[in-house]
Amino acid sequence: MSKKATDTAAETLSAAELKALLEKLEAAETRAADAEQARADAESRAVASETALEEARSAAAAPAAYADYAELPAVVAAPQGLNLRNGPAVGYGPLEILPDGANVTVLPLPYGVAVSGWALVVSNSGTIGWVMTDFLSEPPGED
Repeated sequence: MSKKATDTAAETLSAAELKALLEKLEAAETRAADAEQARADAESRAVASETALEEARSAAAAPAAYADYAELPAVVAAPQGLNLRNGPAVGYGPLEILPDGANVTVLPLPYGVAVSGWALVVSNSGTIGWVMTDFLSEPPGED
């Protein structure tokens, strides 16, 4: 191989090596930026969790002011039964299936707590859970 061919090969190799190094540097910078974003996201979630925890502690420490109604009677109006759930959303598992016509007692919630479309109830078996209000009606004679 001539000296010129050797020099050209070395320059080409150096350019290829330089290109590979630049690609590695760009990849490392991207990973560093991703890691910084992940750290910032984690810090934000931690602050939000800490704030929620402080609010929950404050709410737990203060006596709850309940709505000015007592427990209300209601009747299940669901021909195929109504799931009594352990939370106010269909994603919560059922605790019990209440039959159509079953009597339940709607419990008051603390002032400021609103769960649209859901009611906290006690079943005849004494189980406390959540039901969709669309499937509750007033007992007969309760006008």
